[in-house]
Amino acid sequence: MISMLNWVAGVAFILAPIAGDRWHNDYGVAFRSTKEAQRPLLVVLDTHARRLAHIEPVSQSSRVDDNALLEKFTLCHIDVTTPYGRTVAESFRAKTFPTTVIIDKSASVKLVTKVGKMNDQELHSMLVKYQSGELPAVAASPVVCKT
Repeated sequence: MISMLNWVAGVAFILAPIAGDRWHNDYGVAFRSTKEAQRPLLVVLDTHARRLAHIEPVSQSSRVDDNALLEKFTLCHIDVTTPYGRTVAESFRAKTFPTTVIIDKSASVKLVTKVGKMNDQELHSMLVKYQSGELPAVAASPVVCKT
């Protein structure tokens, strides 16, 4: 099984198709793809120099299910050192990198934004929580209104 390191490091440098998915380097293409496929969009905004710093702790994952979870997302990597990447980062109002964003399956709602590095558990939790491309159900609790 391809390790997370090979998976993510490979796409960070060559943006090649992996396991039937493709890491897009064009946000517009990824956006349209997520709408058509009705899958959540995982966007990673980072700098060339920091790519491995962001990916390394996550990539040590030996969890087979993390790879399976990633297959449920449309994947997009934006290098913010390029003029195009800076424009995309500005549209996300991202000023610190890496920034990871998950957008819902209709490509209309930003579900979560994580600024900074993530460890294995953080990535895994994020992928599990947002794999459906919908806001997670919140347990309803009674609201007491005082007059």
